[in-house]
Amino acid sequence: MSADAIRVIVVVLALAFGAAFWFAFDPSSSVQVKELEDGSIIGREVPTSADSRAQKLYWLGLAELRENNNSAAEQFYREALHYAPEDYVIIQHLALSQYTQLKLSDAEANFRRVIKLKPDHAPAHIGIGAIAAHAKDYEKASRNHLRAVSLDPHNGLAQWGAGSTLWALGQKDEALPHLREYVRLLPDAKHASKARAWIAQHDRGQELD
Repeated sequence: MSADAIRVIVVVLALAFGAAFWFAFDPSSSVQVKELEDGSIIGREVPTSADSRAQKLYWLGLAELRENNNSAAEQFYREALHYAPEDYVIIQHLALSQYTQLKLSDAEANFRRVIKLKPDHAPAHIGIGAIAAHAKDYEKASRNHLRAVSLDPHNGLAQWGAGSTLWALGQKDEALPHLREYVRLLPDAKHASKARAWIAQHDRGQELD
């Protein structure tokens, strides 16, 4: 069976069964997307709108996003928002599709739209923190990641964001609890080996003292 045929089947099943389907079957082999899923960034919520057109376009966009076809995903999400302009889940995924294309100003504007609609939505704060870290504005990045941690302490990416940006600021004692929690929550994630190395470096330094 061709890859295109498999994709059609995946989309049809997603439309039929909704978000629960994605927990059982992950069509993407991308470490980046896998980690974003583990961090509850994508695919863990369904659109709040009852509009069937918006929901269908959301699932089509998600299928593209999972295969790193981010430009195509962005177009599906933009079209979905014509039918559900205040659906924070769709806006969050639009922002993510833009972030993965390095359309950072557009992505941040949409993450902020999400926060305006749902202030306690941790993934949007993670998104803003990631954009700030990309620009090496670690103060702004740490503030947003710490906010995400306060909203969702079990979110591994929030913990990594807080720990890595505090580490970059030289606040290593403050970073350690977040790095340890990241490794505990996502032991096989993309940055887990780096986090373990930092933890070991810190612990060795304490032993020398």
